[in-house]
Amino acid sequence: MAEIHIPTAINIVKGNLSQISDVAWSNFIRVGIDPTKTVVSTGAEMFIIDETFYLAGGHNFGDSAANNGQNYLDAVYAFTVADKGDFSLELTVKDSISDVPNPKADSSDSTSIFRRRDGPAVPALFLNQKNELEQGLTFYGGIFKYNRKGQPLVAWNDAIYVHPSWNNSGKKYTYDSAYNQKNHNLYACGDFVAYDSQSDKLHTFLYGGIGTGTPAGPERLSGFTNNGMHITFDIASMSSSNVVLDNIYNSDTTKIYGAEATLILNDQLKLFTTSKGQTTEIVDLANAFGNDSIINIGYIYGGIEAFSLNLGDYGPTNSAASNKIWSVSLKRVAE
Repeated sequence: MAEIHIPTAINIVKGNLSQISDVAWSNFIRVGIDPTKTVVSTGAEMFIIDETFYLAGGHNFGDSAANNGQNYLDAVYAFTVADKGDFSLELTVKDSISDVPNPKADSSDSTSIFRRRDGPAVPALFLNQKNELEQGLTFYGGIFKYNRKGQPLVAWNDAIYVHPSWNNSGKKYTYDSAYNQKNHNLYACGDFVAYDSQSDKLHTFLYGGIGTGTPAGPERLSGFTNNGMHITFDIASMSSSNVVLDNIYNSDTTKIYGAEATLILNDQLKLFTTSKGQTTEIVDLANAFGNDSIINIGYIYGGIEAFSLNLGDYGPTNSAASNKIWSVSLKRVAE
């Protein structure tokens, strides 16, 4: 794990070395390794809640991984990081949140509902036993369900609500098997979440990526898409519903955006703060607009630019790294 001081990095890129103090240089980078090799993961998302990091899903991919070079984490892992000086970090893995007793066991890969990677995993809010809103995270869809050799690839279209602060017999997640993402926007993409305190609902927006709603064949998941999705989560009933948003990138099927892109939030946004004083990454709709009817949410950057819905392979004629920057706005309309 690497910790980088962003203002110092910006000064280095700009060549403003004279503006970097000795203290800034000494705090520029810290590096640490998980000695247990538990949180070795690609295709995961990471969150921080109450000064604890949560690594959500992903898989250990490569020569050192079990199961023929691909071992899913099958869990959300909590860990802490301590500054040890001398440019080093100390990682301590604390708990696993999963539906299987031992996520590291080879058998877990074929049974766990947490066997997910490269899918939308977003910040969330849940009511705890004291009826207070506390932070958590949600998996919406993701890839892949376990399949034996020769079987078609199948995505997850349901949802998992992860609420680390709950202490109901140790179960810190709720599985929503009734939710259906309908094979849309199943891959990691630019996203943001907003909370409406009047209706007590969360609104998640997914921007493009992979998942057209139609399977692409037995060896492929689904096509790239310029469509988006608006997911509404009812906090009281712990249930979600969705609506597909057509062609949000205003592009044809020769240029398709969003897969593995990131939405960087506008740092002037009003974000929701919990009763414990925790500032979340969730837009506070009650305060974000002020006197404005439109607000800037942030900017989508990076990811894949695909040149057709169903790529037979990668390379210059099939896809490229996107260099586009997309501005994202949210408009308030009268009901």
